[in-house]
Amino acid sequence: ALGEIGALVYPSRAPITAANFLHYVDGGVFDGAAFYRSVRPDNQPDDSVRIDVIQAAP
Repeated sequence: ALGEIGALVYPSRAPITAANFLHYVDGGVFDGAAFYRSVRPDNQPDDSVRIDVIQAAP
């Protein structure tokens, strides 16, 4: 493990998704999880549709 990761959760923008994610966090589902993909607008120069995402697997 390289350390901790922080996440901003916006319940006002996506209440069901936020509640579901926080339920998993509180239940320990992501304890020891691997975050294996980070995509930012600046590291996808040839894509016309830009995304900003971090993918993980419990």
